[in-house]
Amino acid sequence: MVNFATNSSRSVDPVLPEPGEASLAVELPEEGTTASSTQGEAVPSTSLHQTAITEYIPKKMGLIQKKKVDSKLMGLFTKDYQPFSIVNDSGFRNFVHALNPAYEIPSRRTTTNVMLTAAYAEANEKVQQKLQGIKTICLTTDCWTSASNESYMAVTGHFIN
Repeated sequence: MVNFATNSSRSVDPVLPEPGEASLAVELPEEGTTASSTQGEAVPSTSLHQTAITEYIPKKMGLIQKKKVDSKLMGLFTKDYQPFSIVNDSGFRNFVHALNPAYEIPSRRTTTNVMLTAAYAEANEKVQQKLQGIKTICLTTDCWTSASNESYMAVTGHFIN
């Protein structure tokens, strides 16, 4: 049964409104009784329960879970080309905190100096492992000069595995 919060003796949802603020609260039946629906029928009390306050306290994030989230954060930079400065933006921080309050976003310096270096080393290792079994490779080069007179050369390797 749903009604506006009142001073009844029945238990209500543990989230309480601010003083003087009207809110929608769900009445919970006392243990062992049944709740009645809007049509007056009995509803079993097994589907209704009161949540303990400990379920609202965020738990600390484990090391494995943090590394997984850090990896997804690096994907934001390496796959989606987002700037590293996004970790300093308050909107991004609020968004991540809303998703998981236990996750501490690394600083921009940690992201660029530690996490990016580790991601580069991992990617380099994967490329070297792929190249281990290659017998022949075709190299293509492309050279150009930028508008600011800086020279560039790209080397692309093609192989069949």
